[in-house]
Amino acid sequence: MAKKKGNSYICSVCDATFPTWMGQCSNCESWNMIVEVADDYLDSSKADFSQPVDEIVATFDSPPVILSDPEVARAIDGGIVAGSTLLVGGEPGIGKSTLALLLAKDAVASGGRVLYVTGEESKEQVAARVVRCGLETDGLEVIATSSIEKVVSTKSKYSMVVVDSIQAIADTSIDSPPGSINQVRQCSSLLSAFARRTRTPVVILSHVTKDGSIAGPKQLEHLVDAVYVLEGERSGSSRSLRSLKNRFGRVSEVGYLKMTEGGMIADQDFVVSALIDRRSGAYGSAVTAIRDGLRVRLVEIQTLVVPTGKESPRRIFNGIGSVRGGMIIGVLDHYIKLRSEKFDIFVSVAGGISVDDPAADLAIAAAITSAIYKRPIPREVGLFGEVGLTGEVRRVGLAYERFSELLRYGFTTVVGPKLGDLDDVPLRGLADVRTVSEALLAGHLIKSNDDLV
Repeated sequence: MAKKKGNSYICSVCDATFPTWMGQCSNCESWNMIVEVADDYLDSSKADFSQPVDEIVATFDSPPVILSDPEVARAIDGGIVAGSTLLVGGEPGIGKSTLALLLAKDAVASGGRVLYVTGEESKEQVAARVVRCGLETDGLEVIATSSIEKVVSTKSKYSMVVVDSIQAIADTSIDSPPGSINQVRQCSSLLSAFARRTRTPVVILSHVTKDGSIAGPKQLEHLVDAVYVLEGERSGSSRSLRSLKNRFGRVSEVGYLKMTEGGMIADQDFVVSALIDRRSGAYGSAVTAIRDGLRVRLVEIQTLVVPTGKESPRRIFNGIGSVRGGMIIGVLDHYIKLRSEKFDIFVSVAGGISVDDPAADLAIAAAITSAIYKRPIPREVGLFGEVGLTGEVRRVGLAYERFSELLRYGFTTVVGPKLGDLDDVPLRGLADVRTVSEALLAGHLIKSNDDLV
């Protein structure tokens, strides 16, 4: 292949550069991964030589993009740093494009220009979404293309570039369709290098697979600086933006959002959204505080018991692991006069939420006991704590945050273990317990020690 004037060649696997095209990279020994790029794409005079750190700091005059939405800012901790590459994944229709426009709005608000690259929609469709979300149009430019070369060779200076989506962008030098592993790897490498070279933050939108992971090669997540997943039910309005990787801030952060006709906004009620329809005075209902990333949210555990004469009664768990649910029932049978073998037991987490936090154990045990004994848990009582096989209530992480959230939303009594370093500090409203028996006494589910084995 003859080299065109003004062009260079780069390996899309290891970023090694060559003066001419070769079939195999001499650096990483990959085959057919060397592609042609414009010379201004890679300025080796600046990248290949060392530079004193004080000189770099002196020229670092690009502050991060400050995010106006508090929930988005919480998830994207540290803001959007100049020269960084962000990957946002999610199911089709979940709101990735709307979220990207929300980020673009903040970049424009600081006086910058944003380039929105759409490979899936027309310019008119993007413009209609901008109008519907009520965003400012000054400083926002749209290009409808599937060519990665047009994006990384742009001469204009932008405050942010949004690529929607990586599965719709392709490099014409690679003989494979858009969305293939080679194309996704190649385009991501070029976008990441473009961001570093121009100090322009790049937001890449990506689809996810059936199991919820980012579609494409695993290398895609290693190439970028931050990875986020937008989750939620497409038929509902609640969304959560979860941080899986962040080189500039905390990981495991989560922001709660709500999809509206005017775009995506912070959801202030997400923490207690699962309690809105809770029935007062019902048997088998218990509220607990579970960990969601680095945050705490409240959920309702519901239990229904039905008398049965079968030798093997049914045990159905929805949103809770069946092994853990069976273990909790075994603990109750051993340490309390529960006699669960007389009942079919159905346990569910209200709202379709899946819980794998062991801190929900105590609430599950209380809900099952409440349903069998037909004694409702007082509405103002919340519970949390891990249940051990010897009947003890074990301490859990974020204990004080769980306690505080329950008190904040009207629960005057919190049944749970001691709060770690606050053992000697009296906390009003905390009924600290050491065993399941003590917890059920505090929750008014057993009347006295006479109820115990």
